[in-house]
Amino acid sequence: MVRIPDSDDRGQLLLVGAVGIALVVVGTVVLINGLAFDESIGARSNDDALGGAERTVGVIESDLNTLVREVRTEIDPSTRDFVTAFRENISLYSRHYTNLSFDNGIVYTRVVFDGADSVNGTTIRQTEATSRGTCDDGNEYPRFTLEQGGTCVSDPTIIEDTTEVSQFNLTVEGSGSGASPETTLVVENDAGEEWRLVMEKQTPTGPVEVREETPSSSSTVGVFTIPFELVLQEDGQLRVGGTQEVTFADGVSTPYDIGFENQPSRTALTGTYSISANGTLPGSIGDQPETYATVVSPAVEIYYQRRDVTYNRTVVLNETGAR
Repeated sequence: MVRIPDSDDRGQLLLVGAVGIALVVVGTVVLINGLAFDESIGARSNDDALGGAERTVGVIESDLNTLVREVRTEIDPSTRDFVTAFRENISLYSRHYTNLSFDNGIVYTRVVFDGADSVNGTTIRQTEATSRGTCDDGNEYPRFTLEQGGTCVSDPTIIEDTTEVSQFNLTVEGSGSGASPETTLVVENDAGEEWRLVMEKQTPTGPVEVREETPSSSSTVGVFTIPFELVLQEDGQLRVGGTQEVTFADGVSTPYDIGFENQPSRTALTGTYSISANGTLPGSIGDQPETYATVVSPAVEIYYQRRDVTYNRTVVLNETGAR
């Protein structure tokens, strides 16, 4: 959990923020203790000092990738601004880190948000609560379609020319009543490279078989009971149903397009999703899905100083590694 701004429950915010920071600075405490031991040895070479700075900054970068992921997961983009929430959290993190290092008399560190070097993009979110216009067929959960130009597109491209994906969460909630309801997640580029994740129910009441397909291969990922989730992890792996993993967009070079293919009418799956990525939206979109401007990969300035070295570095964070 992380600290989220603009809530009425300020006491709970402080507690939530403290818990979130405690989670991400575990590695920091270990590193600081190690540096304290090193300091007692005596004089160190410039190479050793620089190596210590680089290790410290590496731990900070790892912490901040975790923090970005937690902030993005916790906020509701319709009521919270990601940049504001992230600024508050890195400010809190920076204070905690500085207090840890200053108490040991070792290093001074400072972390600040760098808007100029951040990568901007869009959060695209389909929810069951949203008006779906021409794509509304009365189901509790929407199909993975898109309203565009007053028409419901069955096989939509959700975002085009993408080079970085910072979030992808999809939940399969149900399906139509056809013989074999099917929806496919498609990632493809102009060079003809394609990656497909086919989700198909073998019978109207049975589980969903998930298959990974490329132009040259096809393999079964697993069979899952509805509901189940697809969640993009920090290492670029897409976790399916909480147990299996595949490499997101495997073999597809950037820039690429992300979209869905649905069986017609009531023979497709239903559910919700949230994608945060750079790239462009495919023209005018209706009420479904919702779209919000966001920072896909926030940049931070990390300032590190100790007696024998000063080290500055700009880091562009990407919590999933999907590029």
